[in-house]
Amino acid sequence: MLNAGLRETESAVVSTVVNYPDTLDEIDITYADFLDPECSLMFRTAAYMREMGEQVNLFVIMKKLQKRMNSGIIAEICDISRAMPSSIKEIAQIVRQAALLRAVADVGKQLVQLANDDSDPTTALDTAEKALAQVTHKLEGDKGPTHVADGLMEHWATIEHRFENRGKVMGVPTGLNDVDKLIGGWQEKDFVIVAARPSMGKTAFMLHAAVATSQQATGVIFSAEMGKEQLFDRLLAAHTTVSLFSLRNGLIEDDQFPDLSTTMSGFSDRSLFIDDTSMVTMSHIRSTLRKLRRRMPESMKLVVYLDYLQLVRQTGRSRNEEVSEISQMCKATAKDLNCTFVALSQLSRKCEERANKRPMLSDLRDSGSIEQDADIVAFLYRDEYYNPETDKQNIMEFIVAKNRNGPTGTAELVFMKQNQRFVNLERRPSDGDS
Repeated sequence: MLNAGLRETESAVVSTVVNYPDTLDEIDITYADFLDPECSLMFRTAAYMREMGEQVNLFVIMKKLQKRMNSGIIAEICDISRAMPSSIKEIAQIVRQAALLRAVADVGKQLVQLANDDSDPTTALDTAEKALAQVTHKLEGDKGPTHVADGLMEHWATIEHRFENRGKVMGVPTGLNDVDKLIGGWQEKDFVIVAARPSMGKTAFMLHAAVATSQQATGVIFSAEMGKEQLFDRLLAAHTTVSLFSLRNGLIEDDQFPDLSTTMSGFSDRSLFIDDTSMVTMSHIRSTLRKLRRRMPESMKLVVYLDYLQLVRQTGRSRNEEVSEISQMCKATAKDLNCTFVALSQLSRKCEERANKRPMLSDLRDSGSIEQDADIVAFLYRDEYYNPETDKQNIMEFIVAKNRNGPTGTAELVFMKQNQRFVNLERRPSDGDS
């Protein structure tokens, strides 16, 4: 039976902490981990009293709980013969593991109930993923604080690596030299927002960066806006001489097929994945990434791309609250999975009402939490979109408006719209090049 004999173990934990209150510092469980309600109440009382600086012993516990529990039961549970101070960590771990197994069983019951209620399968899976994520977080536990001296000793290797590679891009390259100089490439644990108005080139930028990522790290694209076939067309157009329009309409010359075939073969050794799940949720994203992380070499870096943030589904009381929660979960994912999380985002129309239409942080849509949570906020802007006669033809501005760990500024890139291709400015092709 799942919890056979568990009351004896739980009683031993309670008896130990009541008779030896210092042992509370050695264990990582809470009152919610106890199955027996009486043991749970007594543990909760003892833990609270110690936290408040009160003396913890059997007589004080009896007085505190005299109106809620029989004193004979309290005395029986707290019998000092049950106490096991030398084994407190081991018996507390048994209580914790039993609580985790009950939590997993509860998820199963919840799924069965959802299935019996004829719930929407997507909703049922989303609920299950959220519940399992909570259990997983509880299983991993709190690592606790690190002493600064120990942390600095471990950090020394990072400092030496930076010194030995000074002048080089420390993060995963974006494939765009001026962007890398500005932000140092994609850095682990960073949550990055790349925002723009429609038709500015957000998806093209994401694909270019994802392909660059796949040369030395793993790139994962979650495309809530476009299907994977549309992304494949854009990938091929960006890396061949065939324009996107020609590719989508079959206007391909015979001598262009070898180029297409060679380009397709070149992606076989790239670590690049595309998930085009419609109505994607953060639970689905986190679950997919955890599975992928387990299959990856531990040393391999991971960069996640989301197109785009406002299309993610999340339960909330208002759109602002939904987007705030999504933004917070993006940042938490970057931290928990030690990856870079790059989310594309839409901008409000406010920027188009100004004479200077370059975006500002206040133009971010739906939630101020996006600006708060992101380590980097960058905007994409093409002046020719608004001013056809501008002298900045085919120029994309990558405007870093927020950079928590570095400078802000603007990098100029060449964007060849017909091929959805980015080129570093210093090797810009001639006007006649497609």
